[in-house]
Amino acid sequence: KDGTISQLSNIFLGSATEANSEVERYGTLRIYQDAIPFTDGQMELEMRSDDDDSFGAIFRCQDEKHHYLFSSDRQRNFSVLAVKNGDEYRVLATSDRAYQPGKWHRLKITMDGANLQIDLDEQRLLEASDSTFSSGTIGLHSWGSDKVQFRNIRLKAQ
Repeated sequence: KDGTISQLSNIFLGSATEANSEVERYGTLRIYQDAIPFTDGQMELEMRSDDDDSFGAIFRCQDEKHHYLFSSDRQRNFSVLAVKNGDEYRVLATSDRAYQPGKWHRLKITMDGANLQIDLDEQRLLEASDSTFSSGTIGLHSWGSDKVQFRNIRLKAQ
């Protein structure tokens, strides 16, 4: 609606009471299928949740089981940068900062070879180095959150 992508259902697998940021939270993914594989550059978007569970974005995505994930969880008060490679889920970086419900946030993901950086509201939140995936498409992520919205999604190649 009006260029905004919304998640209106509270969908998740796993325990809603698990607070460990290292645990994979499998929810919903909306993968952009028609994209030319994106290598280095920036993915920028605005995101908002009126709930307090996890949401974020995926990048360098091969499919639903092979991608990088940024996720922020207000209820458990953390944000993570992780890699999903088949059955392996590995957290690359964590922060005890999370989004504020009911507010539009600016997310910027910078990919430069193996160097990955996540900025939230123009402040560095996470960074890591990992070479599992060098290119792929993008997508949106939600776990246990309803009333999630994304807009103004942009890619800038290096």
